[in-house]
Amino acid sequence: MSQAQNEFDHIVIGAGSAGCAVARRLIDAGRSVALVEAGGPTDDPRITTPGRMFELWGLPTDWGYKTIPQEHSADVVVDVPRGKVLGGSSAMYGMIHVRGAAADFDNWAYNGAPGWSYQDVLPYFIKSEDFEEGASEYHGVGGPMPVRVNHFPNPLTPVFLQAAEQAGIPLNKDCNGPEILGAGQSHMNVRDGKRVTSWNAYLEPVADSPLLTVISGARADKLTFDGNRCTGVEITVQGKTQILTATQDIVVSAGAFGSPQLLMLSGIGNQEELTALGIEPKIDLPGVGENLQDHIILPIVYEATHPIEAPRANVMEAHFFAKSDPGMLAPDLQPLMVAKAFPVRGKEIPEQAFTFLPGVIRPMSRGRVYLTSADPSQLPVVDPRFLSDPQDLHAMEKAIELCREVAAQPALAPWRGEEIAPGKEVQGEDLRDYIREQLQTYHHPAGTCRMGLDAEAVVDPQLRVHGLQNLRVADCSIMPAVTSGNTHAPAVMIGERAVDFILSSAKVRETNELLGV
Repeated sequence: MSQAQNEFDHIVIGAGSAGCAVARRLIDAGRSVALVEAGGPTDDPRITTPGRMFELWGLPTDWGYKTIPQEHSADVVVDVPRGKVLGGSSAMYGMIHVRGAAADFDNWAYNGAPGWSYQDVLPYFIKSEDFEEGASEYHGVGGPMPVRVNHFPNPLTPVFLQAAEQAGIPLNKDCNGPEILGAGQSHMNVRDGKRVTSWNAYLEPVADSPLLTVISGARADKLTFDGNRCTGVEITVQGKTQILTATQDIVVSAGAFGSPQLLMLSGIGNQEELTALGIEPKIDLPGVGENLQDHIILPIVYEATHPIEAPRANVMEAHFFAKSDPGMLAPDLQPLMVAKAFPVRGKEIPEQAFTFLPGVIRPMSRGRVYLTSADPSQLPVVDPRFLSDPQDLHAMEKAIELCREVAAQPALAPWRGEEIAPGKEVQGEDLRDYIREQLQTYHHPAGTCRMGLDAEAVVDPQLRVHGLQNLRVADCSIMPAVTSGNTHAPAVMIGERAVDFILSSAKVRETNELLGV
């Protein structure tokens, strides 16, 4: 970017799952866009090769977030990797394409986000995808994001699914269709055997467009304003500060940690807390950084009696959705079944092992993201308050029980050795201690710039920051409640929807100007 070129129609901050979708659809509409990303481009084979995803933590392409010690979870400090690269966390996730339960979105609409029911958002899921098995009432073809079926699963994967069926869990080949419950192979965001990030899907095809200016290696320090109208962003690139301006909406898509951080650095948040840090308050929105939710997961490991082939696809090839209580309207559990040994804190695990990863996907616990410094180079504090609500511990116990039931089925008998973590003798309070000590994130943080109409909400149902003009947030931070499953597909959907809101608002403004209103 030349020094002279610093004004655009729009600025998008964050080139992740949502931000890339926002930028692409604005370009499609003929708008000029500056895309600001703290990371940069990469063709690192550890990113592009699906089976190597667990090598990505701690690399320069990882923000390196960690939680503070979790007081309800044995004071463990949990690594929370987030992508610092073009593509954002879509360059680090498990490539599992899950929309979530229809009831998730109906719940959003019922609780203060009108226009976000499942029927409202389904067209955007369909628009975003290129589904290998063809178009239908629930699926689209020709969209930017490939959704593929695993045609060459690990030999243990169909055995997992047979065992799940023997345990009474129905098979379901399409959790993104009319029913989410059941066990099946995960749909994947891959093409020709390689990971497809949101950058690859949405912006790489138009990277040469004169309407797109990508500013990588750029730290977003704070938003700029003229009164209550957001005018741009101050960024630092290679130690030099510059200001980008936009004539129309600025979209913050920096994720569940980065988006509230940027708002708070810009004076948008809890007025008392910001003043104490020396940040001049812009508008008092105490909900910024609150309502942090994340799915939780941990390993149950079995020694394998036969050698297990190396991963062929995305490692996490099979999963099932279930309810901890049959009266629930939607699943709250999503265990993964993995033909691979997973590490367990404080325990030596043999190389030849397979793992169940019981996961709780409807957490009741709520945490927060907050600043301890006005310095934009300092990461915010991440405190999910894992297991602060006892229901999450109960749900995880139920998830472990279901995984053990599947593992005990005849289909797995030829493969199954001893349960080596935590061990079949670990029950009751000892099992609850294991949960507290081994808990990890499922990598789906959300909710910290919550959408709604109430006083604690940060953005309205059109993703506009309350009380401000020309400023929207579009990423998982706007979720009132985290969706039931992996969050990449919903984040892309949010980006797709955001642009329709922007374009609709622009049409209203143009009409009003013509009418002199």
